[in-house]
Amino acid sequence: VDTFNYYRKLDLVVMTSKSEGLPYALLEAMANGIPVVATNVGGCPELVNGLADGFGDAGIICSVEDDAGISVAMIELCTNNDKWAACSRAARRRIASFYDIKKFLQSYRQLYLSLLEAVA
Repeated sequence: VDTFNYYRKLDLVVMTSKSEGLPYALLEAMANGIPVVATNVGGCPELVNGLADGFGDAGIICSVEDDAGISVAMIELCTNNDKWAACSRAARRRIASFYDIKKFLQSYRQLYLSLLEAVA
């Protein structure tokens, strides 16, 4: 499915999981410049807030089962155009910098080569 047509109709993606790894839905949303609200599980904080990469937040991280906090975060991103735009820019930059398929494959190739050299 070509997700681009779906994501371009959205203003916000909300993921209120109790458990996650690195959710592909957030990666897709961010690649399309859609800010996200996600719970503080798995790789969500790293993905949304980055690891001091200088891009800024791509959305808002909330506590698990914090209905009020999640609601406030959603309202903030939907009503504050400047924050929405800043999160959108950060999302696209983070994905382009760290989650590009060519960079991903190159990193895996390098990892496997270094493991082969260590064994040889």
